[in-house]
Amino acid sequence: MKDDDKTKDQLRDNSQQAYHHAKKNEPPRRLLYYQFAVTRGATGVTDDEVMANTPINHKEIVRLRKNLIALDALQPTGTNRMTRSKRQAAVWVAVPGVDVTKPIPEDARKKLLQRARDLLKSMTDNELREFLGDDPIEEHAPVVEPEKTPELPDDDDVDSILAFLDD
Repeated sequence: MKDDDKTKDQLRDNSQQAYHHAKKNEPPRRLLYYQFAVTRGATGVTDDEVMANTPINHKEIVRLRKNLIALDALQPTGTNRMTRSKRQAAVWVAVPGVDVTKPIPEDARKKLLQRARDLLKSMTDNELREFLGDDPIEEHAPVVEPEKTPELPDDDDVDSILAFLDD
């Protein structure tokens, strides 16, 4: 095995380990974000406030918030607050009583679109042509009408030539 292949395998193993670590730690981190937001009540929280008061880092915070939104556990307040770095940040309020340890609901349409993309990518050119019809390029190409050129008069007819030039 070449060194490049070893490196790729090690990276693949590291990625899988990181994925499984994140998956294993996701509900506790999500629960931590949610519990902190619940304690803030109607005041709500910004991502920056969650990071300042929990061990959740900036790489996790957006994903966790999106997952909480997908579970209907967080709602936007429509207001902003200053962060520690003096920037404006959206304020989110927790919806009490939501089980945030359950799996994130999957969007059925997203799954269908991904399956369709995977299927299209796996098709050969001939399979794509068959899928789209006989000749998809000709069928969907814009029709360009050739420009009509005016008929030129006979060389012998001087009056026709003069009339043509006047037009």
